[in-house]
Amino acid sequence: MICSKISAQYLDYTMSSYPEYYSTNILSSISAGKGNTGVASSGDVSLIYLNPATLNINNKFQVNASYNLKSESSNTLSQNLYSFSFAGAYRINKNFQVGLAYQNDYSYERDALMHLFQEYFYDAYKFETHSFRVPFVYEYKWFRVGMNTNLSFYKASYSEDVMGSFWKLIPEIGTVVTPIKEFSIGASFIPGFKSDFKYNTDDNMYLIDRPYAKYPDRIKIGTEFRTSDNDTKFTIDYHYANMSNFSYVDDLKDIHFGFEHLIDENWAFRCGFFSNSKGNDNHIYFLTFGTSFILNNYSVNLAGLVSMDSKSGKGEYYVLNFGAGYEF
Repeated sequence: MICSKISAQYLDYTMSSYPEYYSTNILSSISAGKGNTGVASSGDVSLIYLNPATLNINNKFQVNASYNLKSESSNTLSQNLYSFSFAGAYRINKNFQVGLAYQNDYSYERDALMHLFQEYFYDAYKFETHSFRVPFVYEYKWFRVGMNTNLSFYKASYSEDVMGSFWKLIPEIGTVVTPIKEFSIGASFIPGFKSDFKYNTDDNMYLIDRPYAKYPDRIKIGTEFRTSDNDTKFTIDYHYANMSNFSYVDDLKDIHFGFEHLIDENWAFRCGFFSNSKGNDNHIYFLTFGTSFILNNYSVNLAGLVSMDSKSGKGEYYVLNFGAGYEF
């Protein structure tokens, strides 16, 4: 998003992913079905966007792809084309794994009639990111540590007159500890940044000064409780981001709950709940449901998310997530 801060001398543009409750793409069909949880899970390569140390494939290779389909929100936010991921992983040996992934972390657009200073104007903006991740995981007995090297491309446009983009290399580190078979705890950290860059515009009415991008530090902490046969799992995650780094947004402090049950060797069922801040003490509540069909080394994963505005009590938007994987 490009936000304009208006003064007598200039328009100051800031590029960010706010509003995150809509722009965030949940890139794993498995995670989406169980409340966007999985910081302390292990296995599927699609979970690395929550924590790089979750990568723990059973065989030598794994590939995975997923796509989000979002409806328009109540305040005219809508999905743009990009909302998908594709990832692969390779187990080098018992202790080391490596992967490669393309993931579209944030994307949205808006076309709306806005009101400012007793005047109406047409406001249109788009925002998208494209991240290329290389996760590397080391495992020793009950301990796994992982690191993502993220090369991300950020792009935004404002009212079709001002456009900006830049590349950023961002490290991410995570760990998963499993002291007993029935319990694990995980955590990940990705640093925030502020980056100056140039905007391009052909309209002289815009006086561009100090354009920059601002992104918060992010910390995710999670736990997973499992039955001894590993058929049933309960997950709880806490996601924090110092969003007050942007003067107009409260810090993100969200708790996520998830449940997964393996019905038989071919079917899994999931459900969950979480909330996201909408600002001004307003939240969006999400109910999630998901399922997987597993046959030999193939898997097909589906998830649905339904959201509601905490103040109005009305539906905000819904998400359908489609995914598929193959391990060999």
